[in-house]
Parts: sequence; C-alpha cells; structure tokens
Amino acid sequence: MNIKTAEIISDISHAGYISVRKYVIDQVVRSGSTPKRLASMRALATRFGVGSSTVQRALKDLVDDGYLTAKKGIGMFTNPEFSWRGRKQEIIEVLIADGRQIYFEKYLASLLSAVAPGLTDEGRMIHFIDFFNFNRETFSGPDAAARALIWLYPDLCEHKRAIDFVNSIRIPVIFAGGFSTEHHCARYNWEEEGYTAALALLKEGRKKIMLLTDPQHEPLHLAGVKRAFREMGETYDESLVLRGNQNLVADCERLMKRKGIPEAFYEGANGFGALEAVFQDWGVDFLRQCRLVSQDDSCHLFPVPQWRFRHNYSKMGEEVLALLKLALQNPQGPPELRLVPRELDTDLHP
Repeated sequence: MNIKTAEIISDISHAGYISVRKYVIDQVVRSGSTPKRLASMRALATRFGVGSSTVQRALKDLVDDGYLTAKKGIGMFTNPEFSWRGRKQEIIEVLIADGRQIYFEKYLASLLSAVAPGLTDEGRMIHFIDFFNFNRETFSGPDAAARALIWLYPDLCEHKRAIDFVNSIRIPVIFAGGFSTEHHCARYNWEEEGYTAALALLKEGRKKIMLLTDPQHEPLHLAGVKRAFREMGETYDESLVLRGNQNLVADCERLMKRKGIPEAFYEGANGFGALEAVFQDWGVDFLRQCRLVSQDDSCHLFPVPQWRFRHNYSKMGEEVLALLKLALQNPQGPPELRLVPRELDTDLHP
C-alpha cells in the first residue's frame, strides 16, 4: 500500500462508505438493461454528507467489483450485468434486536439460521437493517422493493430509533419473539412455560420458588406459575418474584435475607448470570437444596446442576415463515399470533 492510498483510507468515513456503496448498488440492480449515468462524485458527497475521499474510495471499489464502468471525461455508469432483469427482485428486510448488534450470541445466530434459508425462497433476497449505516431509500419512492420486515429478537431492543422505525414503515412486519398486537408475531408460550416449570417443581415438593422475570413477561410467567399452584391446591407467594432491572443484585440479596434460600430459582428472564455470585456467597447447593430452571442459551454461563427450557429454533423459524407467507398474500390482513412450545429438559445438566 502506498502513502497516498493509506491517506485516503485513513480519511474515509466507514459509515459514509457503506451508505454510498449501498445506494449505488441499489441503483445498479434496478437500472435494467441499459447503462445509466451515476450522479457526480460531488453530488454523492453532498447527498450523504461525506468527504470526497470517502466517495472516491467507494466508487473505485465498485468499479473494481464490476458494478460500475468508468468513461473518461464523461462519468460512471451502471453495469447492466448486475441488474435484476425480467422482474423486480423481492427483498425481505431483517432487523436484528435494535439494529446495532456487533456480536451475535448463540440465540441470535441460531434464530437467524432457522429463518434465513426460507426467506430466500422463490428468488427473494435478504437485506439486513443496520442503524449504524442506515439508508432509508429502500422504503421510499416508486422503486421500493422491500416486501416485508422480519424483526428477530425485539425483546432485546431498548433503542427508540428501531421502535419508531418499525412503527413508521408501510410494509408487513413479523415479530420473531417479543410482543405485538399490531403486527404478526411468533413467540414462545411463556404462560405455559411458567405452568410447566412450577408444576414440575411442585411435584418435587418445592414450593418456595423464586421467579426472575421482567415487566414484559411477568404477567404471563406469573399466570402460569399460579395456575400450577392452584392445580396442586397451593397458593404461590408472589413476594418471591424478582424483577430484572439495574438493581437486580441488591434486590436479590434483600429478598434472600427476608425469605432465605429458595427451594427453586426459575429464570423466566435472562439474568441469573448476574446473580451467581450472590448464590455462591450464600453457599447454595443447586443439586439438593435449590433447583435451578434456566434458559437453553444461558445455561452454559453457570456450570451448576439445572433444568433448562430448550429453544425450538426450527419451529420458531417455521412459524415466522408461515406468517411471512400470510402477510405477503394479504398485506392488509389482521395480525396473527403463533405460540411456539419449548420442552423443559429435567435432566440435570452441569
């Protein structure tokens, strides 16, 4: 690499580079069989609010990749070989959590793997929404090709921009997880899981069950737990509910000082990892004294004996794709809810 090239690379805006590249590729694939002249470098720099070196680098790479051809003294033109000919290509937008994910843990990676292959059926293409480098033009104008949006793991989203964006678009939206009464939604059956976990624990004689939940899931988790207690002729002590928040560790310590060591800990919402030190300080024996019920994607974080709810990725993917088909056939139809069952594995896993 020579000094001049190094200076150009150090001076470019990564976000601007991605925006320019995405914009140009969109122009290329929709340009048809006739080459079309691209806007000038100055116009692109103004459009995206970036320096000329960023645009220069992006266009050079696009020429090298074959998307553009350069005619000296005239400008740059789209390459028809990269256009979508015959019919408009359908795009399925995919938003993962808050659209700002950098690292993917097991749950997100597995969920994406279960959904992605089916999304590309019938020649469709996937476009990932990245709010670091977002170009809204996919959703605007007569050439907009996005047919629907799949939102994977909206439970993880606390970013207002993603929520506002989903509420503003005019294409069908399918939630994979989370809650929605306005959009199609496939999620786990948290009421049934609360019932299943509590019933299995009660059959072991464990009544003092600490439930870790959050505001979104609490009504369903609690309803399931209370249903199991009623069925067994018992009453659940709701003061054992532990709500996930920034004071989780302190709240857990106060609750254990007041109630003592629980006979079971049900991780309805992720968070036990933050509490592991508290239970270690109390010397809790998870083999005989306290039964831990965890989530399949978090159990590896704490090597103690535990039951776990196993994620049903294939069924979740199946239901999301069924809702996508429904949404594409009837974009104005009423939203549907699909509940995905998970099995409670009661073999003790370290």
